[in-house]
Amino acid sequence: MAQNDGGSSGGSNPVDNLASRPKRKRITIHIQSQDENRLAFKIMPNLKLSKMFHEYCQRKQYDLRTVRFFHEGRRLLGKYTAAKLNLEDQSQIDCMFHQTGGGL
Repeated sequence: MAQNDGGSSGGSNPVDNLASRPKRKRITIHIQSQDENRLAFKIMPNLKLSKMFHEYCQRKQYDLRTVRFFHEGRRLLGKYTAAKLNLEDQSQIDCMFHQTGGGL
């Protein structure tokens, strides 16, 4: 008769699989509007920014087509991820309303 030494024989233990997986690290991104109000989002670095932009616009009741998002002076497109753009924890994204014209 074979002894079972506590290891898995044939099947895997789901609890062991969860414990051995590395924890996914979330980062906090702050979005600041032109009126200086800030909202914080905890996201996974591989999340497309478009999902965060959409959620931000829903909370602020903005039309997504009328705002633009910037980080350190460069425009951010929703197709990229925080990891791709090297956004770090506690990074700030600025939200600006799109304006056509403006001259007198």
